[in-house]
Amino acid sequence: MFGASAREWTHGFLLLATYAAAAWFGLRWAMVSGAASPVWPAAGIGLAALLVWGKRLWPAISLGTLIAYQLNDNPNPLWTQLIAGLGNGLATVVAASVHDWVAGEKPKFPGVRETAGLLLASAALTLCSTSAGVGALQLAGAIQPGMLAQVAAGWLFGDWAGAMIVGALLLSWRDGSVMRAPLGERLQLPLAIALTAFVVTFVFTLPSGPRAWLVYPPLVWAALATRVRGASLSLTLLTAISIYGTHRGLGPFGSVPPDVRAGLGLLQQYLVITAATILLLAAIADERRWESKLRRTAEQLVERDGQLALAIEHVPAGIAMYDRDMRYIAASERHRADCGLAGSPVGRLHSDLFPDFPEELRAIHRKVLDEGAEYREEESEIALPDGRTRRLRWGARPWRCADGKIGGLVLFSEDVTERHAAEQRERLLTTEVDHRAKNLLAVVQSVVQLTRAETMAEFKASVEGRIQALARTHSLLADSRWDGVELTRLIEDELAPYALDTRVSMDGPPLRLLPPAAQSLGLILHELVTNAVKYGVLGVLGGRVAIRWGVGERWGGSDQRFILLWIESGGRPTQEPEHRGFGSTLIQASVRNQLHGAVAYEWGDQGVEIKLDIPCDALLRRAPAEDDVASPGDAPDPAAFRKPSSCRVLVLEDEPLIALQLEDSLIEGGCEVVGVASTVEQALEMIEQRRPTAAVLDINLGDVTSFTVADRLTALALPFIFCTGYAGAAAVPDRFAAVPVIRKPFNPRTITAWFIEPSEERAKVGPRHSV
Repeated sequence: MFGASAREWTHGFLLLATYAAAAWFGLRWAMVSGAASPVWPAAGIGLAALLVWGKRLWPAISLGTLIAYQLNDNPNPLWTQLIAGLGNGLATVVAASVHDWVAGEKPKFPGVRETAGLLLASAALTLCSTSAGVGALQLAGAIQPGMLAQVAAGWLFGDWAGAMIVGALLLSWRDGSVMRAPLGERLQLPLAIALTAFVVTFVFTLPSGPRAWLVYPPLVWAALATRVRGASLSLTLLTAISIYGTHRGLGPFGSVPPDVRAGLGLLQQYLVITAATILLLAAIADERRWESKLRRTAEQLVERDGQLALAIEHVPAGIAMYDRDMRYIAASERHRADCGLAGSPVGRLHSDLFPDFPEELRAIHRKVLDEGAEYREEESEIALPDGRTRRLRWGARPWRCADGKIGGLVLFSEDVTERHAAEQRERLLTTEVDHRAKNLLAVVQSVVQLTRAETMAEFKASVEGRIQALARTHSLLADSRWDGVELTRLIEDELAPYALDTRVSMDGPPLRLLPPAAQSLGLILHELVTNAVKYGVLGVLGGRVAIRWGVGERWGGSDQRFILLWIESGGRPTQEPEHRGFGSTLIQASVRNQLHGAVAYEWGDQGVEIKLDIPCDALLRRAPAEDDVASPGDAPDPAAFRKPSSCRVLVLEDEPLIALQLEDSLIEGGCEVVGVASTVEQALEMIEQRRPTAAVLDINLGDVTSFTVADRLTALALPFIFCTGYAGAAAVPDRFAAVPVIRKPFNPRTITAWFIEPSEERAKVGPRHSV
């Protein structure tokens, strides 16, 4: 006990007190020379204590034995009492060791091995304690001649019965699990105890009572129905009542000659055999019951495993389970399909199947396994074993073993590649609609500001006609989902308001124009028809117009040129005007700047002939050139946006009406426009040849951007501003964060203010000012 903890000291004092009390009670029934009790309950208390609290408490057993002898005024010498006490303590240590050897150091009592270990431990305890105690009495001469065998048998069976019955009672009831037992068992326990008490009382308290075997039916019932708990309690009642009746000469063993001690000796043997039989029966029945329950549980687990496997296999989302080594335990059919796995991956490592798996995602897996982290609603691009790259929405969380430790992780995934692409298309469509709407408003604004007329009525009619032409072209594009417009349909729609079908003839192959070309040609045709109606052949009787188009040498061009002829006849003589009007300016700007072509006029006696010569690639979608792709560069210094010493401005805009408006506004503001470009190539050429001091850049030029031009201007330390129809500044790279961005439709005064007003005034507005 030296070096023991406070808990061990508490257990030691409790064992000392209970053992001494039980030993004192046992000595009150001593059969020979103050020893050899019919039952020694202290043996069961000591054995149970050492099995539960540890063998280091054995001195409390020896001391308790000595105290009990002293309290009972035992007539034997003190040294015999000391030997008996020491023998009881060491015998209990031996018994506990035998039990541990049979059942293990931490048994789950009751069980067949545990109960068998208890019986063998009780036998070992009895042999050791009997040898020590009876030997000491024999040496002291306390045993009468011829009584050695009777004393040894009494001591042996008394200790054995006490160790078995009381030890089983304490070990089976120590955890209080009876309240967790099934309801049927809890109801049968008091009934079995009551029946046992009744039958035992009937058998052992009547003179010359009936046969002792009558107690077996209730004991067997207690063993089968209430396990070792009920059996040990029934055996305790049997022991107490039978000793009481036999000691008074009652019951089957009360009248055994020559005296009551002979009957008590037979009763001891009866109790040992009965206790061993009933306890083993209870343990076997309990183990069979548990085995049956385990079989049912195993069958249920197999059934549930099958149900779980079926659910995992066919759940619409991907589910995969891994162990701590990221080895597949289970995988649903959807997971295998989403991840491009051929066959079952169970048993294979994740790293073997996904060698190109992103390292940051592997780190997440390790965090889940090591720290128990959980992830939900994440999205990642994953390279699959079949070579595809898919976007997966996924979540990961740990699964735990019965001891609470992390055993692996569960991965939930869903292939959202198509959904993500649809969402991107939707966002792109929304952005494009916003861009086109703002561009269209900017075009309308340009039409209004650039239209010239002598009267308000003429102004209204001109503006209305041009806006209607834009609207008709826009409707045609909307009908085709902005996929293009048939040239014939475009011409017919422009002629429809004038009911000129009989005076206008058309000839040319079917040709589908792309949206930008359709808008430009729509406005050009509108101006040609309007001029012909107001001033040309369609305004006189007998005047006619022939529209011819085609591609190739037959039309005076090459295989890479589109030719459109406007031929008037039956009209008045024409001549080149001294001043070019808005319509002619618009035609020239649209063909030259947006369609990259040329316009030729022939003024004849009966009208004018106009030839539009346009490259075919202006009518077809082209891929961005390598030079059009913006490359990283140094961000322009905000201080570079100062008032130029001489305001020579380059305009890069692919919408001809907006370009005309910008050019007109800059000229009116006092700037010199060195050139109007509609492509990146034209702008770069003008920068090198004409050396502007500033520039206005439309960000989006069809399928390309103007960032290559912006990089060149940055390299030359020339100030510039952006204009765009897109919302937000997301389309502008970070290297141009200091560049001002003007939103379409814009106020022309806003544009000129950046080049004409002092830089201090512009600084008050800030580089990200938008209108």
